[in-house]
Amino acid sequence: MAANKYGIQIKSFKEGLVEVHIRNWILLDNTLPNLVNDLENDCDIYYVTGNRDENTITISYNHDAIENKDTVERWITIFQTYSNDSPL
Repeated sequence: MAANKYGIQIKSFKEGLVEVHIRNWILLDNTLPNLVNDLENDCDIYYVTGNRDENTITISYNHDAIENKDTVERWITIFQTYSNDSPL
C-alpha cells in the first residue's frame, strides 16, 4: 500500500482539518506539487500546505462534504492518481 511505502501517518485529525506526516517525503518530491494542485482545485478542499522541514501536509476541507459518497470517491481518485500502489 502507498501509505506504507511513503510512511504516511495521520498526525492530527479534527473536523475539517487533517495533518499527515510523510516519512519518505523524498519519494514524493516529483509528484507532490501536482497532487497538491489537484487537491487545491477541488471545490471541497479549502487549502493544502506542506512543511518540508517537518515532512507534514495539512489539508483543510469542507467537513460536511465528507458525508457525500461522490466527494469521498473523488478524493480517493486524486490520491490514487499519484500512487504507484493503488489503492491507497
